[in-house]
Amino acid sequence: MSLDDEPSIPVLHRVTAQPARGAAPSAPSARVAAQPRPPASLAGTLSALPVPELLEFMRGSRRSGLLAFRGGAGLAALRFRDGKIVGATVPGMPRLGQVLAYDRKLSPAAVEAVAARATEARVPVGELLVRAGLVDPEAVEHAVTRQIQHAVKQLVRWEDGEFTLSRDGDGAVAQAVPVAVDPQAALLEAFRQLDEAARDGEPR
Repeated sequence: MSLDDEPSIPVLHRVTAQPARGAAPSAPSARVAAQPRPPASLAGTLSALPVPELLEFMRGSRRSGLLAFRGGAGLAALRFRDGKIVGATVPGMPRLGQVLAYDRKLSPAAVEAVAARATEARVPVGELLVRAGLVDPEAVEHAVTRQIQHAVKQLVRWEDGEFTLSRDGDGAVAQAVPVAVDPQAALLEAFRQLDEAARDGEPR
């Protein structure tokens, strides 16, 4: 079993661009009005600006924010801080607890218990695990890095779709275990894995 076989998780963020200046906005629902979306700072199509070029742009310009994608496979997002990837979600990405269980850092029963407590307390699973002393910070960092790598590997295969970059707090997200993945390194590893799978005749 590989991480690619794990069940999917919902996308945490959906970013939409604001109406153009001077255009009459549509009537928002009460929920949207109470939680306004940040304005988009960049938007386009993946056919014009592919994912690898987008990631190199984010890295080279040291951008921060949420890079959201919409394609045939669904919705995905990469969160950046100063040009580094600090969080990710794509369809089919394993949860943090599942990665730790796969690495035998936690038992499946412990994963379920911690996930329930984290949801109830509205605390990130990784933070709760470290606080409780169930895993060390290095294990959480490794697991989150694997999640990001999994997301990049999936996204580089998206040839059609749309993207939107939102400042969204400039990528400022509290992290119990700081993680910052170099997009260039993530791309090189993704291409290495895809090339290896192609040589072995495995589905990419």
